[in-house]
Amino acid sequence: MFGHRGITHSVAFAAAAAAVGVFLLFRRDPPRLRARIGAVLLLAGLSHPLLDACMASGLGVALLAPFSAARFHSPFRPILVTPPNESRFLDEGGIRMTNSEIAWIWLPSLVVILTALRFRKSSPASPLDR
Repeated sequence: MFGHRGITHSVAFAAAAAAVGVFLLFRRDPPRLRARIGAVLLLAGLSHPLLDACMASGLGVALLAPFSAARFHSPFRPILVTPPNESRFLDEGGIRMTNSEIAWIWLPSLVVILTALRFRKSSPASPLDR
């Protein structure tokens, strides 16, 4: 449970980290704004273990820790893993792994970020905005 992709990759850890972040950094903000920020932090915190569950190998992710030691994989695992030898990043396997991460992590993340920025610019100002 305390190994790689263990308790720090759980839903409980992501929720606790989001709550602590909101409490420490945004406690003076209005409650609705704190809730929105907390939701965004929770989603950000969950994105890493959910992407790790999509890795092509490994022991899986302990999403339910500390309540269960079970580890989970996504049924769809297109993200290739890093070669075991760091000096192999520039060989064929390392390039395939990098291309896999660009295709399945970086490009979708860029689309989400650009969409969010576009949505934010086009929406009217909310009283919850600073």
